[in-house]
Amino acid sequence: MSAPSRGFLSKRLILHDLRARKRGAVTGPLFAQDQVMSAAPPIKLNAVTAGYIKNKPVLKGVDFEITEGQLVAVLGSSGTGKSTLLRLIAGLLEPSTGSVGIFGTDVASMEPRNRSIGLVFQSLALFPNMTVAGNVEFGLRYAGAARGDRKERVSRLLESLRLTSVAHHRPHELSGGQAQRVALARALAPDPRILLLDEPFSSLDRPLVDTARKLVTQVHREKALTTLIVTHDREQALSIADRILVLGADGSVVQDASPSEVYDTPRTAEVASLTGPANVISGVVIGTGSGLVSVRTREGTLRARWTGRQGPPAGEVSVSVVVRPDWATLAPYEAADLDRLEGTVNQTVYTGNRRYVHLAIGESGFLLECNGTINPAVGKILPIYVKPGKAIAYPSGQETNHA
Repeated sequence: MSAPSRGFLSKRLILHDLRARKRGAVTGPLFAQDQVMSAAPPIKLNAVTAGYIKNKPVLKGVDFEITEGQLVAVLGSSGTGKSTLLRLIAGLLEPSTGSVGIFGTDVASMEPRNRSIGLVFQSLALFPNMTVAGNVEFGLRYAGAARGDRKERVSRLLESLRLTSVAHHRPHELSGGQAQRVALARALAPDPRILLLDEPFSSLDRPLVDTARKLVTQVHREKALTTLIVTHDREQALSIADRILVLGADGSVVQDASPSEVYDTPRTAEVASLTGPANVISGVVIGTGSGLVSVRTREGTLRARWTGRQGPPAGEVSVSVVVRPDWATLAPYEAADLDRLEGTVNQTVYTGNRRYVHLAIGESGFLLECNGTINPAVGKILPIYVKPGKAIAYPSGQETNHA
């Protein structure tokens, strides 16, 4: 039997809790914000390991906490445990080891209704037999909210998310963007303090992504939510998050920092490739000075930052040097002391105000971003200048792919 879909699981979570309330098995405040919450962090994971596949954990030793009001993005490639992490926090999965805390309480002892969590899953999980208004009202009705209160709240949510005109439509009659907003409205209906979103923009056409991204950011700020968004799209993570958690291939958190820090100072080559385009050049450390390591490559010498856990190596050590496309230039500025490489133009890609130049440097490819007015001819050999300290050197074995 195949594993249940995320949409099925999220519906099951909703129905289980609300049916329990209807038959009187669950009592307590209608909305989680009516409870007295502690000053503990909204979300805290302590040494969490979970989701074993072939005797290997999907998540391994995950530790982090989120401050109230933050918007945090979880970034990682496929299979690194991003959705598993979300399901742990939502209560759809239990950790094998460690603990998951919501406002200071271990979720193992907390009913889903008391977690003050709104869920938007990748599948959206809208009820096909209900109208838009019915989907949004669903949780409120079964939680026992008075009819007048339900109608008023649904009306306000539909208006704020520009869904009033489709209130009586069913999910199959909606556009992708409308369905996304309905899922968001339903998650917000019980007035949660935490919002979890799993790949929320993956099903949208490109023109709708920016609109949806702005909407999520606006809702997060206006309602002072603590928001966790799972994505594999680095542009989404960099553009909307206060913090980014990067999950590595082994299911551990390899970096937890601001968007600018994970882009400008990625802790590993893996993080560098996940958070932006990255050129990789192999070389050997031949010296140190001014806090930098000098790396000899076949195409020239680069002075780079060192990221090893220990200090810069004393002797000749093999390393990989990462240079982002916007860290290099074809035209030297002023009389600066710049490192110089040479490459042959293979292709140029014009995108309006920017042009991306694909060069061959020895046996490696090199992507360079420059002003759109610059248009070098294919086959031309060009100098490539890099400011000392811009490039980053990683110990050998942390190779990454050119992106």
